[in-house]
Amino acid sequence: MSQHTFSRFARLAVLALALEACQDTPTGTTSPISESVAGVGPHGGGPPRSIVYSNDCDGDVEIVTLNADGTGLHQVTFNDATDNQPRWSTNGKLIYFGSDRSGNEEVWVMNVDGSDQHQLTHTGAAFTRDINVSTNDKELLFDSDLTGDREIFVISTDGGEPKNLTNSPTFDIQPDISTDGKRIVFARAAEDQGITDLYVMNADGSGLANLTNSPEVLENQPAWSSNGQQIVFSSDAGGEPDIWVMHADGSGLRDLTNTPETPEFRPRWSHSGHQIYFLRLVDDQFHLFVMNADGSGQAKVTNLPCGEGGADAR
Repeated sequence: MSQHTFSRFARLAVLALALEACQDTPTGTTSPISESVAGVGPHGGGPPRSIVYSNDCDGDVEIVTLNADGTGLHQVTFNDATDNQPRWSTNGKLIYFGSDRSGNEEVWVMNVDGSDQHQLTHTGAAFTRDINVSTNDKELLFDSDLTGDREIFVISTDGGEPKNLTNSPTFDIQPDISTDGKRIVFARAAEDQGITDLYVMNADGSGLANLTNSPEVLENQPAWSSNGQQIVFSSDAGGEPDIWVMHADGSGLRDLTNTPETPEFRPRWSHSGHQIYFLRLVDDQFHLFVMNADGSGQAKVTNLPCGEGGADAR
């Protein structure tokens, strides 16, 4: 891949990062600024405020919750900072998110109604991104340049000192922990290369293995399926980044979206495993899309006049 192609892909990935990824079947109508978002599960049910996601409809990136049927839009952050990458706690009582309101990108947490917002990490680093919550709600994963280069860290959800899991001279980003809490998938790039492969390691950082081993292809933003058998990710193997899927051991790679002229990023499984949400660049703005797990039924979830990130659902 040419340096020009990589640079463009990197710029698009950064743009997509400013907004982030989601959960199950598009429904209905909406609210003054949103036509719809995603329902949860094939049953279309779920508790109130089931969806959390981000958009820049008010001029900067804020966190928003919605009902499972796409109604009840409720903005929960209000400030001039960038608040993004929201993640539900497994018990559904808290929302973890990234924010630069303290001057650096850090991990914050709040109640589901937006109350009691407080800073969880105090790394002082320029980048603290790609938050991921363990199933037992006891640990958070994120990547940060706390040590000078980008590494994967874990920290207690009560706060404290983050632990470096990768501790390497490489560029390690975008961790996602499996539902059983035993394995972490992430993207790694050699310092002089910029091309990322997908790696897997045990939850303590041991047992590192390269899953993709494709030096000419940029693969990133991996996410485990709920059963731990598949990993969805973004790859430019076909030209512009598409959404791909593979088995947990790196075999059986398939291009799900197959849109070589349209960049797509930030895939995330529905909890049921039946659908995948992702961001697609349309008219210079990212919008939230959904498709079946086999790549069929691709549909735009929202129809906002602003840039969108993805969501997380409970």
